[in-house]
This record gives sequence, structure tokens and C-alpha cells, in this order.
Amino acid sequence: KYSGSGVEFCSVCEAGKYNDEKGQSSCSDCEGGFAQPSNSSTSCDACEAGRYQGATGQASCSDCSAGTFSLVGASSCSDCAAGNYSTEGSSSCRRCDAGTYSGSGASTCSACEGGKYNDKKGQSSCTECAGGRAQPLTNATSCKDCELGKHQSATGQALCAVCEPGTYTSL
Repeated sequence: KYSGSGVEFCSVCEAGKYNDEKGQSSCSDCEGGFAQPSNSSTSCDACEAGRYQGATGQASCSDCSAGTFSLVGASSCSDCAAGNYSTEGSSSCRRCDAGTYSGSGASTCSACEGGKYNDKKGQSSCTECAGGRAQPLTNATSCKDCELGKHQSATGQALCAVCEPGTYTSL
């Protein structure tokens, strides 16, 4: 509570403000990263992990958007690094599974396309299948050798081609 000069009663500090000392003539704004939803408060509460408040004098904190995260008392959210993702209100980012990838600030991981693979977690891209190998499936963690009677000279292919009449492949 606080009062001005010549007043009969003390006024209540509004939400987003506080006063932690006796005999004050005003209330202080909660700093960025903090909020106070109640009136008559003597302190402000730090925003929980996964939430933030960039302005001063606020009554509440907001959830970090998907693809970002924050720690306790944050005034802003940080993007997840490439190879990671998060959902709304996250306090940390999760690594993408093998067979998937993401860029920075991702809310989900994308599957590796046919002809590409990824055999490790937390990757920012997928690797093309080498010549002589192919992968028809998405979300792949490896490529497969072309079967006997089939070949593939290009990289990043989903299928191996059948040898033409008069040609063959062997191990």
C-alpha cells in the first residue's frame, strides 16, 4: 500500500506492481521476467520456465510459442537449435529422432524424404543415399543396397533401376 500527501487512507498497489517497504508514496512495476496477478503485493513472481514477460508492470506471464523455450524469470523465449523442437510453453527443447530433422525454431521434426536417411538423433538435415543404394521409405535411418539385377548410379534416389536386357549386376 502507498499514499500521497494529505490523504486519509493508503491505496492498494495494483496487479503488476508491488511495494516492499513501509511509508511509500507509490508502487514499483514488476520487472521483465516477473509478474504479479494480485493487488496489495509486496513482491513479484518470476515467470515459470516455459513462460516469459518482456514488459514491466504486468499481471501475468505468457507461454513461449512452439519452437522456443525459456528458463525461470525469462523476459523472452529462445529458439530451439537446429535438430531440436518444442511445443508451446516448453522449458527445454527435445532432440529430433533418427530419420527426422529440423531447422532452428522448429515446432516439429520433419521426416527424411525417400532417397535420404538420418541415423542419428538431433540432426538438422538428412543425407542422400549413395550411388548403388536407395531408400523408398520416408523416416529412414539407412539406405539399402540395390538388389541383384538392379542398379542406381545417381545419389539420393528412392528406387533402384532394373538392368536393361543384355546387362546385369553382380556382387
